Amino acid sequence: MLICCHDLKKKYKSSFLFYLKSKFGKFKGLKQITDSDFKKMSIKDWDGFLKTHPWDELYGVGENVFHYIMRDIKELEFVKDSEKLDSANIHFLKVTGIMIEDEINRENMEKLLLSLNLPYNISEVNKGLYSYCAETAADSYGFCRSHKKCSGCKVNKICDGPKNLN
Repeated sequence: MLICCHDLKKKYKSSFLFYLKSKFGKFKGLKQITDSDFKKMSIKDWDGFLKTHPWDELYGVGENVFHYIMRDIKELEFVKDSEKLDSANIHFLKVTGIMIEDEINRENMEKLLLSLNLPYNISEVNKGLYSYCAETAADSYGFCRSHKKCSGCKVNKICDGPKNLN
């Protein structure tokens, strides 16, 4: 991460926003893009931009970390459906039987969550799944991670439960 911060400082004025605008400008063939224009980017443009892997130049930052960072920037409407597909999400989808392991990928998870017509965006659901069953949240939540926690979970009646716990 220190290497990444050094590179942002050296090449992009120590600004992650400047980095993103530079990468997006290059993607769109623009010499310059204003903060306002960047914030108004369409979801379609954002999706196209993601196909260029804008995280590749950020040492130590892959697709999941990039989505994790972006999903919390409230001013950017186009990232409201940005999600991090990590071990907690995969574990939850697997043990609850919502998805079988072969089906679990970012695109399928996104389609599933959108099909549920929930009053939350994908990013909010993603954060909830993480809090609910992440190993790092085991002291407070961390359901789906231990037999004891599983028995206190309100979802355990519909999931594959304890037999799939680590």
